[in-house]
Amino acid sequence: MSLGLKMTSGNIIVSFLSSNSPQSKILVADDSRINRLLLSKVLALANVDIQEVKNGLEAVEVWRSWQPDLIFMDLLMPEMTGEVAIEKIRQAPQGGKVIIIACTASLQMAENQDIDVFGADYVLRKPFRTEEIFALLRKYLKVTAIHSKV
Repeated sequence: MSLGLKMTSGNIIVSFLSSNSPQSKILVADDSRINRLLLSKVLALANVDIQEVKNGLEAVEVWRSWQPDLIFMDLLMPEMTGEVAIEKIRQAPQGGKVIIIACTASLQMAENQDIDVFGADYVLRKPFRTEEIFALLRKYLKVTAIHSKV
């Protein structure tokens, strides 16, 4: 079990996260080092194994060699866009097994609009909220989260 602390309006929110399954593997693909760091810090509360990459090409390569359970994939990256990387992963024989969360700051893309077109399981809007990340971990990886104010 992991413990996370967060200050909000003078209150401390304590987050306990645990998983009943073996440690999950999560790949974070984003060209922004800050975005990768922030997302990885939140994911670390869930006691998951995390790898980070900075473009779509690296995401496809690491997916092939590491076989993560879930990928947070930024859509606008150099070398290969997240959208193309998702398509390449989905076309592979094992590509249907991985959960892919498409991450975007685009105001044009409504939440979960057209995700079937390129194969994402969910669209996460940036900036993300910690609670939304926890909800996705509960939904897709069966990680449980308990929030309590101290």
